[in-house]
Amino acid sequence: MSLQPFVKWAGGKRQIMDKLLEFKPKKFRHYYEPFVGGGALLLELLPIHATINDSNKELMYVYKCLRNKRFFKKFWELCKIHEENHSEEYY
Repeated sequence: MSLQPFVKWAGGKRQIMDKLLEFKPKKFRHYYEPFVGGGALLLELLPIHATINDSNKELMYVYKCLRNKRFFKKFWELCKIHEENHSEEYY
């Protein structure tokens, strides 16, 4: 499964992913991400156990909601609607 960040984040790690993956340990039990932002590395690794954080409280509220399957499904549906209607007039 390939997941992409739902938001483009300043300082995102997507463009340096190849370099980051060179330093990834072969095995790890728990992934810690102090500045998750859009979560590019998190979504690339898809760890079984993870602890994430960010200084942006609103962003962290979104991640907390996404842990709940019901909220995740609703969020996904809303993202698809916004993507389909993407235009200056829509916003």
